[in-house]
Amino acid sequence: MTQTYIRYFLILFFFSTAVYSQNFQISGFVVDENEKGLSYANVVLKQAGDDSILTGTTSDENGFYLISNIPEGSYIVNVSFIGYQEENFPITVDRQIEMGVIQLSEITEALDEVNIIVKRPTITKEADRLTFNVANTALIEGSTLNVLKSTPSLLVIGGNITVKNNATEVYINGRKVHLSNQELTEFLENTPANSISNIEIITNPPASFDASSGTVVNIVMGKNLNPGYSGNVFVNYTQGVYPRYNAGTSHFFKGEKTEFNVAYSYNQNKINTDNNYLINYRDLNDGLEEIWFSDFNRTRWSKTHNANTNFNYNFNDRNQILVSANASYTPADVYIIDSKSDVYNPNGDYIYGLNTINNSDRDKLTASVDANYRVQFENDSKLSFNNHFTYYNYDDFQDVDNDYINTSNSVFDSSAFYSDANQQTYIITSGLDYTSKASEIGVWELGGKASFISTDSYIDRFDEINGLPEYNTNFSNAFDYNETVLAGYLNYSKDWDKLELNLGLRAEQTVVKGVSENTAENTDQDYFKLFPNASISYQISDNTSIYGNYKKSIDRPSYELLNPFSIYLNENTIATGNPNLRPAFVDRLDVGISFLEYFIIEAYYTKEKGRYYELPLQDNASKSTIYTPLNIGSHRDIGLDFYFMSSIGDRGYLSLITSFYNINEDIILAGNRANIEQWSNLSIANTTWALLKDRSLNLSASITYYSKAITSFSTVDARLLSNISISKKLLNGKGILSLEVGDLFNTEDYRWVTRYLNQDTKFTHDQDTRYVKVGFRYNFGNTGLNAKEVPEKSDEQKRLDKIKE
Repeated sequence: MTQTYIRYFLILFFFSTAVYSQNFQISGFVVDENEKGLSYANVVLKQAGDDSILTGTTSDENGFYLISNIPEGSYIVNVSFIGYQEENFPITVDRQIEMGVIQLSEITEALDEVNIIVKRPTITKEADRLTFNVANTALIEGSTLNVLKSTPSLLVIGGNITVKNNATEVYINGRKVHLSNQELTEFLENTPANSISNIEIITNPPASFDASSGTVVNIVMGKNLNPGYSGNVFVNYTQGVYPRYNAGTSHFFKGEKTEFNVAYSYNQNKINTDNNYLINYRDLNDGLEEIWFSDFNRTRWSKTHNANTNFNYNFNDRNQILVSANASYTPADVYIIDSKSDVYNPNGDYIYGLNTINNSDRDKLTASVDANYRVQFENDSKLSFNNHFTYYNYDDFQDVDNDYINTSNSVFDSSAFYSDANQQTYIITSGLDYTSKASEIGVWELGGKASFISTDSYIDRFDEINGLPEYNTNFSNAFDYNETVLAGYLNYSKDWDKLELNLGLRAEQTVVKGVSENTAENTDQDYFKLFPNASISYQISDNTSIYGNYKKSIDRPSYELLNPFSIYLNENTIATGNPNLRPAFVDRLDVGISFLEYFIIEAYYTKEKGRYYELPLQDNASKSTIYTPLNIGSHRDIGLDFYFMSSIGDRGYLSLITSFYNINEDIILAGNRANIEQWSNLSIANTTWALLKDRSLNLSASITYYSKAITSFSTVDARLLSNISISKKLLNGKGILSLEVGDLFNTEDYRWVTRYLNQDTKFTHDQDTRYVKVGFRYNFGNTGLNAKEVPEKSDEQKRLDKIKE
C-alpha cells in the first residue's frame, strides 16, 4: 500500500509541474502481477496509423516513466518487458497525460515463442549487400570483434578483416572508422556488442562512398530512445605463447537534446612469430648458386591507449550537430627480430652463416576530430556538412647488429648500424551531401568532397665504423608527399513493387606531388576518372529473388608504400617503398539468386588492372631479397558462392558458405612475363546457441577452411581456422563472464611459395594464433540503453591502415 501512495504522489508531482510547461508530457508506472515496479521496461510512443516510433524511454527502479516534449496529436503508447505480455494504449495528446499504473502479465506457455523472436540471427540479401541481423541475439553478449567473426563471409585473420580474401573497410553507422590493423582489432575487441542491430557487408557501395571503397563492412547500432546514463567496465586476460591483457570502460548519457559518450581502453600485448625461409639464388642460366636457410623469431611488445568521445546536440527535430574525437597512442612498441641464416653451395656444403639482431623501438600517435552538421527539411530531404582532421605521427628507431660465422662457428666479420625514421601525416577533408525525399520518381543523392593529404618523412642512418657512428648518406633520405582529391557524385534509387534499382556515378580528380630529397626524384600524378556503379534486384516470388551489380573502383597505394626509404631486417633482407607507384583500377560484376529463405547462389567476376604487388625480389648477384611494391601486373578472380543460413529450433543458428574460385595473376618483370593460376575453395561454418532454461549461457563457434590458393603472385598452402567462445550472464544479467579459445587444432600456420622466372623462395609462417582468453564485463546504470556510435573517420585515412605493424 505504501508503494501505491508513493506512485500516485510522484504522478501528481510531475503532473502539477507540467501544468506550467508548454510541452505535453506522459507519465505513469509499470508494475508486475505483484504490483512490484518493473525497472527498465520499455515505454515507446508511436505515431497512430503508421506505427513509426516518435520517442521513448525506460522505467526507473520504481517502475516510473516520464516522456516529455510531445506535440499535440494521436499516438499509441507501447509498453513491453522481456518475458511479459506487451500492452498498447491509444491516446490523444492535447494536455498533460497521466497513464496511471500499467500492470504487465508474465508470459508462461508463450515464453519460448517470444524468445525465438529475440534470440535468432537472420539474414537479408539485397543486390548490393548482405545484412546479418543480430539485435537481441546471443551474439551481442560478447565483443564487437566476436560478432564480426560470426558474420557470414567475413573473416578476421591475424588482425586483418577480409571478405572472401578481399580487404575491406569498416564503418559504424555509415561512418568510416580509421585505425591501423592492430588498433582497429583492439578497438573492436574492447567495444561491447550489446548495442549492435546488424552487420552489413556491402559488396557494391553506392557512389556516395569514395571510389576507393571496394567492399565495406558497416556495423549498424540500434537507435537510442532511452534517456539517462549507462556504462560498463571490462577486463580480459589472454594466454598465447605469452600473456596479453586489455581493460577499459565506457560511459553514455542521453538527455533531452544532448547525447554524450566517452570510452577508454588499454592493451598490453606480447606476440611471438616464427618464420622460416628457404631461398635458392640462381645464375643467369637458372642454375643453382647458393641456398639460404633462415630462421626469424619475431617478438613484439606493445602498450596502447585508446580513447574516443562523441557529442551530439539536437537543436530541434530537424537540426543536429555531431562532434567526435579519437586518439590512439602507442608509447611502447618494441620489435625484436632474432634471425639466423645458414648458406650452402649447390652440393649442400656449408659455406658461412649470418646472425642478426634487430631491435626496433616505435611509438605512434593518431588523433582526429570530426564536426558534422545535419539538416532535415520539412519535405524530409536531408543535407549534411562533414569536416574532418587527422594527425598521425610515427617514429621508428632501429638498431641492427650482424655477425658472419665461418665453418668453425667463429665470427669472421661483423657490421652494425642504427636508423631513426619519422613520418607525419595530416589529412583534411570537407564534404557536402544532399538526399532528396523518397517519392514516386525515386530518391536522388548528390554531393561533393575535397581531400588534402600531406606527408613528411625522413630517415637517418648511421653505420658503426671503428666503434663510432658515421652518417650514411646513401641510406638516409627525406620524402615529402602531397595529394589532393576533388570528388563529386550523383546517385539515383527507385523501388517498385518487385523491382529495385540503384544507379550511381562518381567523378574524382587526383593531383599528387612527391619529392625525394636524396635522389631528387619527383612523383607527379594528375588524372581524372569516372567511377560508375549499378545494382538491380527483382522479386520473382515471396521467397525468391534475383540480383546483379557492377562497380568500378580504385585501389590507391598507402602512403608508406610510396615512401622510398629502405628498412633492413638484416644485411640481406630489405623492405623499401616506391614513389612511382600508381593506383590500380578494379571492375567487379556480381549476379545471384536468393531462394527458399535459406539459400543464396552468387557468381562474381573481378578484374584489376595495374595491380601493384609487394613482392620479394631476389637480387641473385648480391644474394639479397628486397621487398618492394611494383605496378607489374593484373589480377583476375572468378568464383561461385553457395550460402545456407537458417535457425536450428528456437535456440540455435547455423550459416554455411562455400566458394569455388579461380585466380589468375599476370606480371611483367625485367621485360619477362610470368603467369600463375589456381582453382581454390574457401568454406566457412558459423553457429550460435542460447543454452540453459533462461538462455543465459551462450555459445558461438566458427571454422574456416582454405584450400591451396594464390595471393600476391605466390602460392599459399591449405589451412584450417577455428574459434569457439562461451559467455554466461551473472549478477541479474549485468555481469558477463566469457571464455574464448582460438586455433583449436593448431592448424592456422601456413607455407608460402614464390617460384617464377629467377625467383625461388619458400616461406613458413607460424604466428601466435592459438590462445585462451577469459574476460568479464559489468554493465551499470540504465542497462536498457544502447551504446552510441564511435567517432566518425574520414575515408582518406584508410591508407594509413596499411602501414606495417
